[in-house]
Amino acid sequence: MLGVLSVSCQSREKDVHRKNADNSEYRSDGIKTLSSRRKPQFRKPREVKARFPFFDGITTIPDMKSGDVVWGPVPLSDGWDIVNYGICRIISIKESMVLCNAGNLNFRVPSSILIKITNPGKKIKGKLVLASLGLSSEWGIVKTFKKSESTLNLLIGVNDVEKVIPNNYIRIFENMKVVPGYPLFYKYAGKWNTGSVIMVSDQTYTVIGFGGQLVNVKKHNTKLFDFNTVIKPKSWVWAPFMDQLEEGRVISVMPSGTSYLIDFTGRPHKEGINPRPVRFVKVSRPFG
Repeated sequence: MLGVLSVSCQSREKDVHRKNADNSEYRSDGIKTLSSRRKPQFRKPREVKARFPFFDGITTIPDMKSGDVVWGPVPLSDGWDIVNYGICRIISIKESMVLCNAGNLNFRVPSSILIKITNPGKKIKGKLVLASLGLSSEWGIVKTFKKSESTLNLLIGVNDVEKVIPNNYIRIFENMKVVPGYPLFYKYAGKWNTGSVIMVSDQTYTVIGFGGQLVNVKKHNTKLFDFNTVIKPKSWVWAPFMDQLEEGRVISVMPSGTSYLIDFTGRPHKEGINPRPVRFVKVSRPFG
């Protein structure tokens, strides 16, 4: 009798561990179950507990709803110490604060700094535009336009690349009109650098600056990028080198048309570092 029970138990044990093509298994009672060794693919997003800094009491009533995809600041950690400007999705809205998701993080931001994605229209070929690249964004030139997507020339690192981007993930800006996402030059801690406006107040701009740092700067310490600027080779310019603008000389326009090749004349030459390409929106004629 014990021998029969032993054989029966062994048979049941083998049944439990019989695997199917989808890594599931059948118990001896015929119920299909997931293997204990199969790990779930979905991870629940973490919520950024830290409050969005520099909120100045703006109480704009949102003209958006849950599920909308919008442009806005995207944190890359559980705080607001490193921030990109990109695309996120609205989860919920409470008064003027909006709960958003991007990647594996949920976070709350004021509705006034969010911009709904829109199709930029047909007349964008040759335009300097901002394109969504996952959790970040990059400036590029529209090479070809199609009904639902366009091919952009982009500078990624120091390399010219082409990418196909959905048209509603492309933003164009009205020249010299300050809205969230607009590029500018700003002075902070005694140094000039480049960044993007994400919040506009009476006397200040909140900016995503060097290294993804959020800073509040006085308007008189800023210069807006002018989309009509044309800088010719051999011109002297200011361009970012690490954490500040430095003087350099334009050697040429890069083949993609997205950037200038700049020689930082006060620094030694080193391959890939100096000279190097710098995006149009980060280059200015010298000022102040």
